[in-house]
Amino acid sequence: MSESFNSRIKRNREILSCIIDAILLCGKQNLAIRGHEEKHSNFVALLHMRAKDNIVLADHLSFADPQKKYTSPDIQNELIGLCADQIISTLVQACNDSRYFGFMSDEATDCSIKEQASICQKVFFFKENLEQNAVVREEIGRRQKLKTLCETRWASRSESLHTFLTAFKVITDSLENLEQHGDSKARSYACSIKKFDFIITLVAAQSILQPLVPVSEMLQRKSVDLFEAVSESRVVIEQLNRKRNSIEA
Repeated sequence: MSESFNSRIKRNREILSCIIDAILLCGKQNLAIRGHEEKHSNFVALLHMRAKDNIVLADHLSFADPQKKYTSPDIQNELIGLCADQIISTLVQACNDSRYFGFMSDEATDCSIKEQASICQKVFFFKENLEQNAVVREEIGRRQKLKTLCETRWASRSESLHTFLTAFKVITDSLENLEQHGDSKARSYACSIKKFDFIITLVAAQSILQPLVPVSEMLQRKSVDLFEAVSESRVVIEQLNRKRNSIEA
């Protein structure tokens, strides 16, 4: 039993090592890990190429339980976060072990035509405050930071707004902490997002975009046809009409 257990651990470590190597290679080469379809992504392509010379990985990709393949987007994001933490820890340790070290910076001209150099310190109080709020942490799932607002993908915009709206209290607390630690822009940001017009726009935009996510994803599938698109679009229109006519909305 002990030998079987040790063999299973060794096998799982080999598989996980291959998965991490694929993620690291994408990062080093500045390649997108995921594309429009998960099965055609760079990450999956690298794994299958690696599997040609690795029987253990090939067996895992072909026959493993889909819930235990460790290749889902959530697992990818978690591994990326762990790799980032490891890189940062290594750099910090290297700096601490060195007697001297230097850094390079560049200046930028602001609207008042003054050259300014910003020094950023990784504190992002958001994660610390998030750990203290179990309700918000449960609602936003695995997300540990705010998501950048995508200019082109509407489905991504809905997710970004949902995260921001759900974690609104955590965000304001984080900005207050940053202000107390000398961040001159934190107070300006806090005042902006606390304004009524910002809050009402945030709630309205998130409420409108949320029903569009399923139909947006459906329209990107190669197998979709015109009748299905029209049917799903009518469902969304009906949902939006109900929201518009509802007093509670």
